[in-house]
Amino acid sequence: MSLAEVGRTLSKFQRHLTYLLLNIPSFNVDVENRVRHKMSRWELSCPPGILARRIVKRLPDVAKLVTPRVQTAVFKTLWNGWTTASRFQNESACVLKCSEAVDALGHSIAQEKCEHYAGCPFMRQLLVYKLRLPIEFASKEYFFFAADGLMERTDKVTLLAIGIYAMMLATDHFRVTPPPSSDVVHDFLEEACKRATSGHRPSRSVLHGAMVAWLANRCSI
Repeated sequence: MSLAEVGRTLSKFQRHLTYLLLNIPSFNVDVENRVRHKMSRWELSCPPGILARRIVKRLPDVAKLVTPRVQTAVFKTLWNGWTTASRFQNESACVLKCSEAVDALGHSIAQEKCEHYAGCPFMRQLLVYKLRLPIEFASKEYFFFAADGLMERTDKVTLLAIGIYAMMLATDHFRVTPPPSSDVVHDFLEEACKRATSGHRPSRSVLHGAMVAWLANRCSI
């Protein structure tokens, strides 16, 4: 079997396994309760039962809009899969160095946790300024795909998922190699967005439209 054939076989297996996990009760009898338990970590305003059913329904819809790599980033976000200091019961500042502010005890205001990255100034700049999304998208409710009516805005869902992927890559990268400046972080996020859509025409087209709008706005200032 060639390497390409192995890749195709693995891809088919992943799609089939995802389908079984999300759609066949006998294969995963506790999927809704499992999602409910995992999402409770984020302390969102949506009632737990409604939130769990909402997430179970939305994950397959997201899969239709973006690449598997972006789908993985979205799932890891919901499942608290980022390698943040908070996840390992440690305390540290935002690895993107978005703020030097500290509280009365000398602890960083910008903590290294998923909840911070949902509204981190770098995430907000990426989503609102470059991807042309409404300001409310830079919030926990949208970051964790819990907001009412979110899936009715297909192109915006695509851009949100791309932004989450880019932010996850950026934090993984700069956790090892601290950024020398904010411009380096912005450039990395932009390139990560392009990588998110590589080989996937629909999401690439959506990203291109947003970037063209950003450039047009920039030139008009």
